[in-house]
Amino acid sequence: MTTLSSVLDKLIQSLCLDDFPCGRGSKGRKAEHREDRQALVDLITCPRSPWRQQHPWSPEAELLRDEAARTPEHLRSPANPAVFRTLRVVDRGVCVIDDGLLRFSNLETLVLSANQICDISPGRLPASLKVLELHANSLRGLTALIRQNLPKLHHLGVGSNRLGSRDDTRHLTGTFWPSLVSLDLSWCEFQDQRVLAQALATLPSLRTLSLEGNPLSLVPSYPGFMIDSLQLLLYLDAQRVTPDQRHGFKGLSREYRERAVATVRIQRVRGVPEPQRDPDPSAPEFPVVEYSYRVSYDFLQLLTHTTAALAWDQCMDFFHTQTLVVQDLPGLKRFLVQGLWLRLEEDKVLSWPAIPEEIKPTESPKDRKGVKGKEEKSARSKDKKKKGVSEPLVRGGPVTTERGRVHVPLHALLHREPTVNNLRCRDHTDRLNRFCFDPCRGKAQKNVEAEALTEDCGATARQEPITVEFSLTLEKWRSASEANPLQHPSVEPTGCP
Repeated sequence: MTTLSSVLDKLIQSLCLDDFPCGRGSKGRKAEHREDRQALVDLITCPRSPWRQQHPWSPEAELLRDEAARTPEHLRSPANPAVFRTLRVVDRGVCVIDDGLLRFSNLETLVLSANQICDISPGRLPASLKVLELHANSLRGLTALIRQNLPKLHHLGVGSNRLGSRDDTRHLTGTFWPSLVSLDLSWCEFQDQRVLAQALATLPSLRTLSLEGNPLSLVPSYPGFMIDSLQLLLYLDAQRVTPDQRHGFKGLSREYRERAVATVRIQRVRGVPEPQRDPDPSAPEFPVVEYSYRVSYDFLQLLTHTTAALAWDQCMDFFHTQTLVVQDLPGLKRFLVQGLWLRLEEDKVLSWPAIPEEIKPTESPKDRKGVKGKEEKSARSKDKKKKGVSEPLVRGGPVTTERGRVHVPLHALLHREPTVNNLRCRDHTDRLNRFCFDPCRGKAQKNVEAEALTEDCGATARQEPITVEFSLTLEKWRSASEANPLQHPSVEPTGCP
């Protein structure tokens, strides 16, 4: 397993502090033959110099090289770890934080994002730390962090980790983090707003908080609930908390409803090719062929919803609206990350006129007489048909064909957007998009600008793509006055509507 100290040792060795143009240089030569120190510094700092290095892992690395070129006699070999105040070890495959980190006694900022750290042994982090960033690791709890002695810590970033249990919430209190000013819990699995807000309210210095991407951010009361609960908060999800927001959300902390409200709208469908009719006038009158179209989609993977079936038209107005209350917030988050599939389905139904019953061989004369009467009635019905009276038709079962499908990305609904610039959508709504199906190859394309794309359908003809107007809305309360009781059908993960 890769340890943090081994990675840091390699980074320090890559500075080449004992090699040209750093180091002691022409030791033992006469003064007139020794290199000019300023010329050596220029070789280090010149953008086109082959000896120039980039050191994003620590700003002190450049200072060490500069010092090694100017005053090599003062340079210790190896470099003194106490010089480093900032270390950024990102995506290096670090699995273990060993005690070698304690050599950096003056370390204030430690960034270990995008590694594979799942646990930290007690006492492995320097007490001088003020910023600790562990974003996108494999942490499964905060127990490992509260065992560290970090009295000066101002920022803690643990986003994109497997956090969200009640134990994790209990560990986010002022008892463990008395000096914490900034806390990043984005893209974790916290789903209980009330319990989390009660814990965070005990942090006396908390001013910046990030909860974006958590299941709790999908409920209508977010972010108003957090803003009203944390009176000292200045920034939430990288957005400043304004006085107008505090006034509008006042009292919302008393509204506790951990349910999300999602509204799906399918407006119009255009570009469906007209069903081909038999142009031959001598073709038989029956069977009568009827075509109808509908759009279906799966919500939370197990619930299939379908619009009403409409007969073919150049522009089919479905005006389908489905509002659902979702209690499975983690499941809804996974659904939004994966996106939704829209399917355009065609139903083909064949109809024939009713066929009179045949005479059975064992029928009695009386039965034959009854059949004769039925034949006379059938003859009279034919006469009525000639006079314009239609006879009843027997409809067969529908034959369903999928004419196309398209994937609708919904990831944007997990991000807080300050405004929506589309007049056809309400606030806190994903932009109303039109999604285009390729009717020839069965492929699908997204057309955000709602421009009709064309695709070759044959050798010379061009077929307009099928477009479906679709939108999905997550209800958000913009003030405490909008916190009305939810009166929508509830969605359970194992049922069907």
